[in-house]
Amino acid sequence: MKIQITENKDLFISLFQLLKGSFTNMNITFEDNKMHIQGMDKAHVCLFDLNLSKLWFYKYSADIKEQLSFDTNLFFSIINVKSDGNTCITIETTKASEDILQIKMESMNQKLKEISKEKKRETKKVFKLSLLEYDYEEMNLPIIVNYDLCFSISSKKICDILNELNKFSDNVIISFKKGKIENQENAEDDAEDDAEDDEEIMLLATGENGEMCVSIPREELLSFHVSVLDLKLTYSLSYLNNICTNKLSKEIFFYINDALPMKIKYNLSDNNANNTNNTGDLCFYIAPKIE
Repeated sequence: MKIQITENKDLFISLFQLLKGSFTNMNITFEDNKMHIQGMDKAHVCLFDLNLSKLWFYKYSADIKEQLSFDTNLFFSIINVKSDGNTCITIETTKASEDILQIKMESMNQKLKEISKEKKRETKKVFKLSLLEYDYEEMNLPIIVNYDLCFSISSKKICDILNELNKFSDNVIISFKKGKIENQENAEDDAEDDAEDDEEIMLLATGENGEMCVSIPREELLSFHVSVLDLKLTYSLSYLNNICTNKLSKEIFFYINDALPMKIKYNLSDNNANNTNNTGDLCFYIAPKIE
């Protein structure tokens, strides 16, 4: 197995910066057409599922299906090494050292010079990371799920809101109630449109020192779909703050159903989650709090 990351290097680093906070050990599966990682936190509250197509990488080679496990924090500290000119991350295994993961940090300029046979060389760092024995049984996630409430919002906006809510409580109540219009004998033709204008998502955090309530109108959402009249669920703010970031994408997608964990999705190739050419995505599944 051998992969190289160039244009997506910073995004790759940000991915593991996010994941290391909740998942200490990680099991990566390299298939012939993608890299896949799935994991669950120790409390079994949050599960993540990461898929990166081979097209997401500068180079990707996996002749056989291979599973590798390692310390997430140590792996992140390696790929996050500060050094001028390191624009390429190379990760590979060899048959000679099957229990070692080799990671190279080098400049693409250096690779071009090697091809052109120029003598000037630049700094290259090589790391060897010991692989672990980590037992994790992957869950088969459903491909198609009918969610009651689906919306997307600016990642910066929702991160700021969640940080502010966390000052008042460790939990947040996310609710939705479809706008209603009083019945009138001479109803206007646009009554249905007015009802839609009243639709908003509410986030409420209540604690000993007070409370904070945020109303997000439909027009401030980047996408929106609802199939129920009302919805009200409670989630852990500490989990939401740990997994919501503006470093992966400008847009975050939320999928909510009162009978299922909430799904939070990042598109890692562009800002359109419905793009059939999507080459990477990261999803989190968070169980609601039981009142």
